[in-house]
Amino acid sequence: MNERESTGAAVSVPANGPGILIVEDEVIVALDIQSSLERIGYHDIRIASDGVQALEMVGERAPDLVLMDILLKGAGTDSADGVSIAMTINERRDIPIIYITAYADDTTLHRAKLTQPYGYILKPFEERELRTTIEMALYKHRMENELRRSEERYRRFFEEDLTGDFISGADGTIVTCNPAFARIFGFASTEEA
Repeated sequence: MNERESTGAAVSVPANGPGILIVEDEVIVALDIQSSLERIGYHDIRIASDGVQALEMVGERAPDLVLMDILLKGAGTDSADGVSIAMTINERRDIPIIYITAYADDTTLHRAKLTQPYGYILKPFEERELRTTIEMALYKHRMENELRRSEERYRRFFEEDLTGDFISGADGTIVTCNPAFARIFGFASTEEA
């Protein structure tokens, strides 16, 4: 990792900002992306040149975001490309992935969509586009995590509440209820209510 100083560009990236893993098989392109990231204020940057190395790096110290070349030539695994590596990362970790590519066929694009990427940047790109896409991906990921935590708190509250709670549809039928409601009204289970 190159720890060069920022060029002084006005960005809102904290000194201990997010870690970014670049997965790019072309060394010059990877170093160019790294330089762009450093210029816009990111400094915790690692580079993986193939899929095997990317998976090892994610396992050792998970980054906050992955910039993935969609068409890795030497992905390090049999017939694995950036999409396959992204699928594996998604199975193992909750990390936002942004694809970077110069081109891709329709089949590859369809497969890429299935990984639910947080962004897609076409090469060549401007630093502003890179920064905006990264910031939006990190923000969206943070909001999704907060929503999941909020839903889990609500679910626990609803399930553990000692009062009989239920949710009804517009027509007044019970859509769901908590165990206390089922017990109070003599149902054997919440499904029966």
